[in-house]
Amino acid sequence: AAVAAHEEGFHERKGGLRLSGDSSAAALTGDGHTGRQDLGGCLGWPEPHCAPFRGLLNHPALIPIVEDIVGKGYRLDHMPLVLRQEKGAEGFHLHGGATMADGEWDHSLEYSCRHGRVHTMLLGMTVQLTDVGP
Repeated sequence: AAVAAHEEGFHERKGGLRLSGDSSAAALTGDGHTGRQDLGGCLGWPEPHCAPFRGLLNHPALIPIVEDIVGKGYRLDHMPLVLRQEKGAEGFHLHGGATMADGEWDHSLEYSCRHGRVHTMLLGMTVQLTDVGP
């Protein structure tokens, strides 16, 4: 209901805004025309529409997992987006991996596993809001 109430805010990534426009992302091109749709501002929507999204920031089942990976005292780096992909839409890389466009290593996106624990300075989290079939 919250997303449906803000339907008019979705923006489709077209042309140069498509993330799958280069050859390194060929597997993510979809039908070659349909872009992913983005909707921002969900934390600032009026009640009750903002509540489910704000609740994810401090969900009791997620906090221990996030703290285990990034430590206590983590912060929200930027506002979250609601992403929607219609049939044929391009795919995307969540934060693209630990290399920059020129192939150099980006230490701020690095993660490691030491003594059986995962550590990172940046955690991208995705929560599926609808069922997805195979």
